[in-house]
Amino acid sequence: MGGVLVLLGVCGLGFALICQYVASVASQGFGTELRRELYHHINTLSHKEVDE
Repeated sequence: MGGVLVLLGVCGLGFALICQYVASVASQGFGTELRRELYHHINTLSHKEVDE
């Protein structure tokens, strides 16, 4: 019975690590895309809009 408890704990740890990894990759991709879109938007502004 104790072995099952340890096995479930190890499985839980593994799934938690995988979840954290996937979440970090997703948030990194979101930040990269947001910066890219912001950069392109800023480059389309006129000089007058930038000076405001």
